[in-house]
Amino acid sequence: MDANIGSIFNENWRFIRQQYREIFRAFNVWKSEIHEEEEKFDDPPEELYSGKSFSLLKTETGVPSFSSHFIIELEQILEKIDAKIQEYEPQLLEYLFGRALFCCEVLGIEAELEEDILNEIILIVKQKIGPMIYFPPKSTLVSPRIIIPVQSYLISIIQKNPELIFGITPRQFEELIAEIFLDRGFKVELTQATRDGGRDIIAIYETMAIRTKYLIECKRYAPENKVTVAMVRNLYAVRMDEVANKAILATTSSYTKDAREFASRHIWDLDLKAYDDIIKWVQAYKNGKQYF
Repeated sequence: MDANIGSIFNENWRFIRQQYREIFRAFNVWKSEIHEEEEKFDDPPEELYSGKSFSLLKTETGVPSFSSHFIIELEQILEKIDAKIQEYEPQLLEYLFGRALFCCEVLGIEAELEEDILNEIILIVKQKIGPMIYFPPKSTLVSPRIIIPVQSYLISIIQKNPELIFGITPRQFEELIAEIFLDRGFKVELTQATRDGGRDIIAIYETMAIRTKYLIECKRYAPENKVTVAMVRNLYAVRMDEVANKAILATTSSYTKDAREFASRHIWDLDLKAYDDIIKWVQAYKNGKQYF
């Protein structure tokens, strides 16, 4: 690992560690406040826990109430997150942080997390080493080979019911986008499928004996999960490093205002394609229609 990659790797894990510490801090503050209030009473009234949702309150038998399950679960989750950070192991981190935040919400714990950025950083560290996009071993423009093109029937199904695009896997979405570009005369190469699902496409188009190279990143997100400026900036940096002609980010959701503003300043380097654009591509597939 060279110095620059190592620095980015360490910075990403430092950010994840900071987010873990914020939940840990907020949880301890919450428990401290509960204990301070409990100590004022020999027999704490149930009203004491109003607004806390769930607490350390026990039933008359001395057995912890069902609600205390979330306290125990949060403690266990924090231990798991800490262990994964110590081992630099990103698998399940997104789920664990999500579950920790759910427990915090149920318990009324106010943890100030940058959730969108955290999830993107976790995606990045899952790559272990190297850029987010896979490149061929040679830096020259060559015709890439095709790896597992998407089945046409999947696109035909989505043509009839566009909402089904949210039910496909991230890998299927990548294959769908690759197949659409293939249909329009591009030569495409997908990243190798990995346990992280694999992502991104290299597309090369040739006309008049002139070849142009595009980097395509695919994000199969839920409609409410907007792509942030951090992801757009990262793709722009990768395009610059690879000296590709253009980078394209294709998503089933949409983009934040900051992401769109950033792309508008780099219109010759970046294109952002959202749900409506993707559905137009799908509808034009194999029928000769123009996309716009």
